[in-house]
Amino acid sequence: MALSFQHILVPYDGTKTGDKAFDGAIQLAKKFTSKITILSCIERESTFVWFETKSDKNNMKKRSKIMKEKIVKLETLAEKSEIDCKSKITNCSLASKCIVSFAKSHNVDLIVMSKLSKISPGKIYHDSTVNYVYSHVNCPMFNV
Repeated sequence: MALSFQHILVPYDGTKTGDKAFDGAIQLAKKFTSKITILSCIERESTFVWFETKSDKNNMKKRSKIMKEKIVKLETLAEKSEIDCKSKITNCSLASKCIVSFAKSHNVDLIVMSKLSKISPGKIYHDSTVNYVYSHVNCPMFNV
């Protein structure tokens, strides 16, 4: 039985390790002639638990804009490598559940994801996110 991955999902957090995960996905996509989907799940950070303030909404727009700029660069790299690549930026309450839901509903064969060892405010996907995704999907995962 030969390995084959038709659809690779890269949950992308905008960090350098996220860039490395994308580079790994590019190499795998070349080898298996796969398509790649970049999924960026931007978690809401509400000042108050039950509603978002105007400042919260402006912050979310700013974060989404920055992420879009980063993803455009990745899509350009994929295009240069002749890889079919699409992207989706979503606002959510919990990135791990968003990633799992996307993987299950879009026939993902492989997830290539960065795993961060240090938690800091600028990094989105922590060990707990990676562990949740790993334990709730049926496809293989490759952690960078």
